[in-house]
Amino acid sequence: GDRHCRRWSSEKRGAEVERDGFIHGSEYASLQRNVSQRLGFNVTP
Repeated sequence: GDRHCRRWSSEKRGAEVERDGFIHGSEYASLQRNVSQRLGFNVTP
């Protein structure tokens, strides 16, 4: 019923957040690498 539907939507939302977080993280890492290569030093820890 309503409880199952709400739980499913919250699980789906959590999966979307994980996927988006991974995408943003990898894009940020690649952006950092591009900037560090262009400037000639390493900004990654």
